[in-house]
Amino acid sequence: MSLANPEFARFFAIHEHFERFLMTWVGLVFVFLLASSSKLASYILPIFPALAALIGLHLAGDGASRRIKWHALPAIIIGATGLFLVPSVTRFASERIPLVLDEAYQPWLYGGAATLLLGRLAAFWLGRQGHTVAAVFALAFGGLAFGQGILLGHDNIGTINSAHDVAAAIGSQVAPEIPFFSVSTYDQSLQFYLERTTTMVAYRDELSFGISHEADKFIPDIAGLERAWIAAPAA
Repeated sequence: MSLANPEFARFFAIHEHFERFLMTWVGLVFVFLLASSSKLASYILPIFPALAALIGLHLAGDGASRRIKWHALPAIIIGATGLFLVPSVTRFASERIPLVLDEAYQPWLYGGAATLLLGRLAAFWLGRQGHTVAAVFALAFGGLAFGQGILLGHDNIGTINSAHDVAAAIGSQVAPEIPFFSVSTYDQSLQFYLERTTTMVAYRDELSFGISHEADKFIPDIAGLERAWIAAPAA
């Protein structure tokens, strides 16, 4: 329609105006995240395929080499700043996160920041030389290595944030027929590693909707826990 009638306004249609559709999709998902009372990072995952397509279309347009250079500059600053700040990570050590865990995390942070910086410097230089495809590859590789370095290194302090070790220690002691109570707390990974359900006690929060539909599987207070504990053959 647009080709046959160039004077027509550009109406919204996926097959004709794919970029506009992708931008609308990104906007809707982001607005949904802002409006939601629960803000988990995974909620914005549907954005990334659309963003990747938009970025590809943007970089493939006219003046791609010049665009790549300007996209590389902010990341060069971020990478250099990251290298400068990595030594400060140990200042956040505490009783909950001992110094030794922060120190084990530092090499991963150094590697991630250095890869980001080098990848962006390479992309900037390649963009100036007009090697658009190679520059895009350098941008992508630097960003991927940066993100993976941070995520993989975080495994060093994963024992603080995950119930894996707790579940491994108690799993063999709790038979499937024995009730398991989670009192005034909810660790989202405990049930996964235990491979069983638990009875929530005196904790609602994000579980309120489910509790309203299956109230019999919830104990609202400690007094109720005492009665359930006494009635259970073992717990």
